[in-house]
Amino acid sequence: MNVIASTLRAHGLRALLLSAFLSLVAATPASASGNDRASGAYVEGEPRVEARLLVGSDADRIGVLFDIEPGWHLYWKNPGATGLPTELTMQADGARVGPVLWPAPEPFDAGGDADGPKSFGYADQVLLASALELDPAWAAERPRTARVDVDLLVCERECIPAHFELARELTPDAADAAATSALFQQYAARVPKSPSALGMELEVWYSQSAIRPGDHFEAAIAVHSCRNAADADCTTWTPDAPAGAGGAREAFFPELTEPVELTLSDAEPYPASPRTHLLTFAGASDGDEAIAVDRLRGVLRVRSEDGAHETVAVDLPLPAAAAGAPVTMLGQHWLAAPAASTAGALGLWKALLLALVGGLVLNLMPCVLPVLAIKVFGVAEMARASDGGRREVIGHGAAYTGGVLASMFGLAVAVVMLRAAGQSVGWGFQFQEPIYIASVSAVLVAFAMNLFGVFEINLGSGALASVGQDASGLRRSFFEGLLAVALATPCSAPFLGTAVGFAFASDPTTIVAIFLMIGLGLSAPFAAITLVPSWASWVPRSGNWLLTVRAVLGFALIATVVWLLSIFGASGGVPGVVALVALLVVLAFTLWTFGRMQAAGHPRLTLALGLGVVVVGLAGLNGVSAQVGGSSSASGSGATANGADSPWQPWSTGAISTALEAGQPVFVRFTADWCVTCKVNERVVLADASVEHEFQELGFAQLVGDWTQRDETIRAELARHGRAGVPVYLVYSPARPGEPELLPELLTRDRVITALRAAK
Repeated sequence: MNVIASTLRAHGLRALLLSAFLSLVAATPASASGNDRASGAYVEGEPRVEARLLVGSDADRIGVLFDIEPGWHLYWKNPGATGLPTELTMQADGARVGPVLWPAPEPFDAGGDADGPKSFGYADQVLLASALELDPAWAAERPRTARVDVDLLVCERECIPAHFELARELTPDAADAAATSALFQQYAARVPKSPSALGMELEVWYSQSAIRPGDHFEAAIAVHSCRNAADADCTTWTPDAPAGAGGAREAFFPELTEPVELTLSDAEPYPASPRTHLLTFAGASDGDEAIAVDRLRGVLRVRSEDGAHETVAVDLPLPAAAAGAPVTMLGQHWLAAPAASTAGALGLWKALLLALVGGLVLNLMPCVLPVLAIKVFGVAEMARASDGGRREVIGHGAAYTGGVLASMFGLAVAVVMLRAAGQSVGWGFQFQEPIYIASVSAVLVAFAMNLFGVFEINLGSGALASVGQDASGLRRSFFEGLLAVALATPCSAPFLGTAVGFAFASDPTTIVAIFLMIGLGLSAPFAAITLVPSWASWVPRSGNWLLTVRAVLGFALIATVVWLLSIFGASGGVPGVVALVALLVVLAFTLWTFGRMQAAGHPRLTLALGLGVVVVGLAGLNGVSAQVGGSSSASGSGATANGADSPWQPWSTGAISTALEAGQPVFVRFTADWCVTCKVNERVVLADASVEHEFQELGFAQLVGDWTQRDETIRAELARHGRAGVPVYLVYSPARPGEPELLPELLTRDRVITALRAAK
């Protein structure tokens, strides 16, 4: 990273310069008060700067014209790494004086090193002007006088301060009217323009949600061109940073002063949007001072594709927070911050509603359905029991809901803590951890053994005798709520992606609220059955046939374990899978032994074996973890295992740009081996012969991003499109390279074909 000038001077240097300034001003010759011309900063009797007070032709402007000795310079309102700001106090009788209109400054080598710190200022000549608004009530016969006090520092290798007091009547000089008007116009053209005047938009992204005293952070100014114009009518602007080491230092002159320091690092295109360019910074704030500013202001130099150079005024948010305040760290790939603007546009109440609906739909996913079916059959029998069991039925609904909400709250807290620690995560992030997959697999095997009748779990006094009621006990219902969430998180249901994307781009309170709303949606169907007894009549009565149903559900859980093993193999490899299967076999045998002792009525031995199950599980997981650590280089099995003849190639922002520049439309799918919704879409829709024909006929580049294992680049790209999990499907058109179409989580053949044809 090329480090260039910061806007923060050390306090000792500032104090030294200020002391020298105050001591030398008294000894520096200057013109007498009341003159419209003055000279100062003398060296061997010769001035290094001359100042003249000018009045516009219509008395609508006043300004001080500085003529500076060659090789010398004075400073802008922020001098940069060294120097002191030029300060002007302008007054005019019978008129309101506007702010000083500062022309864009030039960079100077602060220490003689071309790659070192930079100062900002002016050489040769500059006019610092202000607009006047005349008071019509001022008596015409009374003269108007303009007065300007100037304090400045003029530097070459040495620096000399100067102080001027200029004054003149507020009437233009007829003899110099044309020349004066030309000077005002010349320097007005050098005043930075607004972004809209150049047809661009500016945006700032930070690596954290707010800046506190003592923080070190990163930031980027994004220059967006052609957002609201037709291709033929717009100009692409880029930061005007000369090529080579330290070039970025020439592009931006911040007004920002203490206690925040910005160090320019690079100017570069933004791969995700061909007409967006970034200027990136490293930042630090003084740990001893509160941050009193809330705006990032300055001057940005830009150039067009045809070589034109302009300067643009920067006025962007600078979120500040008190020392020790909680902030959200956006992780290594903090440039996903623009997702926050998408989230903000959604609205909290709409996001909460989408979260509730998404949680409801999750119950239809194959991940959750077995657990829900088990609970529905068990509680339906209790609902048909005597009136005395009504309270117990409601208790099971509350316990299950409590388990779901507790699990969702735990997930939300984990997300908040990981983000505060600088880690970036997304929906289903725990399935990127092999040890989590191994733990869930062990729990599912134990649960399946219970459904097979190998052993029973009687955690409460409410255990009932019938087959359908063996799944009783309020603590068990709570546990099944936890299990439902554990199995639901690899799924992304309709409406859920938008809500979760909003949450992951929001503050911690919003994250918790949306996760709890998803939990309410997930637990709602089961809770409804416990609250409305008449709904239980739709569930068939128990009997011997329910033994078969329990066994079928048990095999469904075993099938889920097989699926988890396929995911586990992506990171654990063959040795890891063998170790996990061995653990599951030993666990199953231990549970079978536990069930035999339970049936024989040996409570002490049963308790000892129960503790043995826990020991076996923990020891086995430790062994599996060791195997996974030695096989971490294994690659994913699904998304990226494309043969040489496969049309699907690995995703990258560079691959998108290359295809679009060649006029080729692009279809991108982000997937993971653990994402059930992804696999259904891929096998039912994307592998459909008619869809594959459209891909080939329309000449699409087909790219796939595999998120089976943690990949911060993919997480950042998902967040940039307002999503926090997979699946995500993007359709890029060469006509709109920066505006891909985002398809829904559940695809249909017609929806995909329509999007493909529209992009072409």
